[in-house]
Amino acid sequence: MFTETGLELLTRLRKLVFRVPLYGFVLAVFASVLAGSWLASVLFGDALDRADSIADNHKVVRGGKLASELFDDLLNSGHIRFNRSNSLIDSDIDCAAFRAGFDDGRDKILKSKFCSIDIGAMVNQQIDVWNSSASLVAVRDNRNRYRDRCTGRGGSGTLRPDKPRNYIPHGCYPNEWAGSLQNAVRVNSGKNRAYAIVNQQEEPDPQVYGFLAREPVEGFGDWRRFPNPQGIIVAETDIDLSRQNARVVNIDFIGELLGATVHPVGSTSFALKPEYISTMCAAFSSKEKCAEEFEAPDSADLPRAGRITYPFPRNWKGKISLELRPSIAVHARVRQLKKAEFVKPNDGNRVLANANRIINVSTNVQAKCRQFFNQSVQIGTDGASDILVDEPTGKPEDTINKCMLHWRPSKPVEAREITLETQEEKIIQVAAAADSSTRYSTQVQTGTAESARQINIISPQALELGLAPILGFDETDPSGLLGILSSQFRSSQAGEFSLTIDPVLQKTTANILDEVISGTRAMRDVNAQLLSGRKSSRKATLLLMDAGPSGNDGTLDPLTGRILSVSSWPEVKRNLSQWDLQAQASFLPTENPLAARGWSQNNRLYAPGSSFKPAIALAAINQAANGDKRIAEYLGLGAGNRGLTSNELRSRIGTEFAFGFGASSLQVPRFSNGRKVEDMQIRNREIAMCSHISDTGCGNGSRLTMPDMMATSDNIYFARLALLIDGENVSTGTGDNRAELVDTEEDTTEPVHHIADMMNHVWPKDGFSLLQGVDTPEFSRLYTSPFQIDSAIPENPRIYRLALNGIGQSAQATPLAMATLAASISSGKVVQPWLGGEPVNWQSAKPLLFGNSQQGISMPVPAGGAGLEMLAGLRQAMKDVVTYGTAAGAFPAVKNEDDNRFKLREKVFGKTGTAQIGNPQRDGNTVWFIGWADGLPIEGYENRRIAFACMISHARVNNAGGGSVCAPVIRELLLRLIPAKSENNAQSAGQ
Repeated sequence: MFTETGLELLTRLRKLVFRVPLYGFVLAVFASVLAGSWLASVLFGDALDRADSIADNHKVVRGGKLASELFDDLLNSGHIRFNRSNSLIDSDIDCAAFRAGFDDGRDKILKSKFCSIDIGAMVNQQIDVWNSSASLVAVRDNRNRYRDRCTGRGGSGTLRPDKPRNYIPHGCYPNEWAGSLQNAVRVNSGKNRAYAIVNQQEEPDPQVYGFLAREPVEGFGDWRRFPNPQGIIVAETDIDLSRQNARVVNIDFIGELLGATVHPVGSTSFALKPEYISTMCAAFSSKEKCAEEFEAPDSADLPRAGRITYPFPRNWKGKISLELRPSIAVHARVRQLKKAEFVKPNDGNRVLANANRIINVSTNVQAKCRQFFNQSVQIGTDGASDILVDEPTGKPEDTINKCMLHWRPSKPVEAREITLETQEEKIIQVAAAADSSTRYSTQVQTGTAESARQINIISPQALELGLAPILGFDETDPSGLLGILSSQFRSSQAGEFSLTIDPVLQKTTANILDEVISGTRAMRDVNAQLLSGRKSSRKATLLLMDAGPSGNDGTLDPLTGRILSVSSWPEVKRNLSQWDLQAQASFLPTENPLAARGWSQNNRLYAPGSSFKPAIALAAINQAANGDKRIAEYLGLGAGNRGLTSNELRSRIGTEFAFGFGASSLQVPRFSNGRKVEDMQIRNREIAMCSHISDTGCGNGSRLTMPDMMATSDNIYFARLALLIDGENVSTGTGDNRAELVDTEEDTTEPVHHIADMMNHVWPKDGFSLLQGVDTPEFSRLYTSPFQIDSAIPENPRIYRLALNGIGQSAQATPLAMATLAASISSGKVVQPWLGGEPVNWQSAKPLLFGNSQQGISMPVPAGGAGLEMLAGLRQAMKDVVTYGTAAGAFPAVKNEDDNRFKLREKVFGKTGTAQIGNPQRDGNTVWFIGWADGLPIEGYENRRIAFACMISHARVNNAGGGSVCAPVIRELLLRLIPAKSENNAQSAGQ
């Protein structure tokens, strides 16, 4: 309402200016105000909105700064601190007591901020987020493994694959557990499936609790996680087997089990005792060892879990209750903070400025650490975050850590219009290149009726063929082919992709390996040579690849390098949950059945043993072709090089460089301060050197050549050959006065190692993608692992490790790398394997032999030189292995030229290998057979060379070697691929 004075003023204005009635004038004023407001909004609205946004952002920035200052003040005053014993952030401020007036009066203003204003609530909330992530209780079971929930024939599962027994995806078997705090109100009751954990992010971290998958059991459903448990949790579920058969139910739990109770319901049910209770932990696989670990000091931060097995009878009905004390939930990277020294912000400027390790748990609270290394470091990516970190190459005790808790202010988010795009379906068709009608992938529908979409999964046929390590189970696996292709296809058009895997060869390969492991049919005698009781630890691979057109003239074509078949052990177990598969991949990578063992794993079990001797011979031939006459004489290859007499042999192997030589051992000296202090021995496994030549061994004047020594796989000869190639590159001096070369910081020149140079020439040292024209992440299973040279015990002298390289005991290599080595020797050019995509550019294939490196450039040896003649000698050596050497027992002489076994003996080239691995009784030997077959009558490959590799670990130490285990496996595989021309031939192929 206007005042009287205002009314008089408006009246005078009306009379002087407008001369209109009073109320009309008032309406005109209001209209003017509204019009002005509208015009201002048009002209200045965007600016005002931006001003409001800036003001809001200023509030966020200001609030974040105030929260950071409060957080630092609380740390400096000691009111909050990091508890290294349990990875929690502790606070000694009781806000309820402070608000009620019960306080000691110290730091009253600081406590008031923490307990009474919004900034303090923000800090409190973020501390709670950190602490709530530090512990958990979780439960799951496999009660539904006999039900077809995922097929739509019962239940309400969301995923509907054609065959539910492939694997169990998230959301397939919803969780039916509920929980309450002991002696408190219930958290949730009944079988409320809204609480089922189907979000992978809310499940227990596989990198923390992956040890539960060490003994995988089929049929587990989703986890039920009880977040932020503040006390003992009672987890309960109803079991109703009315009108159902007896059933064994396994229950996995995370937490410390305090009690398990069964409550029967009805007259037909009765109390049950668990059939099996197992305590599980990360470091050990036995219940007893875990119990000892949990009783040790400082064991509070160890993850605790276990498994209970109940045998329920038919028609049983009742309730199961578990009492569980929370277990630690944080990742190992957070638990590592217990080793750190924490400083307060006032003293932490250097830590904050030079942090090289950042650990984030909540949105705002992080730990910034400075690691001081006594050794060099490598930059890597922490898999649990997107922060670049320094990883020590030495032992944990070689690092000194200082850390500081830090408040990371939230960044203001610019206001913008967000458009939600519909997720496109990417239909991928993966087929066999040899038979496009063979489909390796298929599609299934996921989601509800409102959000249904198609995803790409492995086809039942591909799973049956053992191709899960290549394809992955579905497109959610970023390391498998389906996941890689799905991440790159950008349209809803169907993406066609051909794999080089031949379904016929793959099926035969998979069947043979399965028979070897299980000991059935023709492979019973081979299985008898493997260590019993080591099946779960055994690693094995059987692989075939295309080495090019028949002949050894170096001719290659677009089909060269195709991986035709690959089968590995351990095999992928059916009907495992998706969480179990993820856990095996992240926590148990060496035991992961999805690991592509043919090319993407290297460990001590992959020492190639004597199958590496062709690589040593190849490096020696390369040096001889570049003018090293000593090596040429030692090899006995090329014009004028007839091999060594007994006296020359002793000169080359014995007296030179203070090596000792006997008929059955080579003494490799160890030097200290330029003086020989001891001899380390390398022995032949079965025979004395030269014993195959005559009764008098090497003393009869006979000349020895590399093919002779290759056929009998002589360790002394090849160990000394490795020393002849690179001995001057790892030591200096003469006679007893020698010293090992040590790299220094002042010496920046790249050391020359001819054996390593040859391996990097044949197989790129950084690995490569097997998918041509496809961007393949290096972490994926379709990216190859490199050769590893000198990978034996680093404490051993370098010159001794070099000698061990000569017999394949100080190297590690994948089966595909070894098959590629054989394929390259067969053709005289470097063969590059591939699995799919665009063919390899075979026209640019590198010559196998190259000149000595000149400023890092490998110079090809001219065609037709002495090197090619020597290469022919190496091929003959690998033929001699089959005809009279260590593999001859698997390829006996057969007079009937129509007998397929006759063809094998004539067409197969190879090299056996036996590597000693660790403890003989526990680990046994790893056995190998690598090589190629040239022009076998295999349908579709009659005019091709087919390279092969067989690798099996945990063979018996006594009388089991590559010649008696892997060579018969390759023989049986090739015989089954050759069409039998008669009933007798068919029978012989199965003997």
